Amino acid sequence: MTTIYTVYGPNGCIGRCDAKCHNAQHPDCKCICAGAHHGIGTAAAVEDRQNVSDEELLAETQKLYGPGQYRIARMSLQMELFA
Repeated sequence: MTTIYTVYGPNGCIGRCDAKCHNAQHPDCKCICAGAHHGIGTAAAVEDRQNVSDEELLAETQKLYGPGQYRIARMSLQMELFA
């Protein structure tokens, strides 16, 4: 599964923007990208990933998980081995 961003809290990974978001068929999005990549497909999400700032990702993380110390990791992309 291609991961675009991962968010870490004090106890490790708490969320990520991955294929569950960019390949979603339903309208609801509870992802750290705040819907920026929701349902647009993996190729489009990979191409568009630099258009979402760390500040936007952290703001959405705080909406989803509450105030706290978070770190955003922009993943070096590795596409799925088997499609």
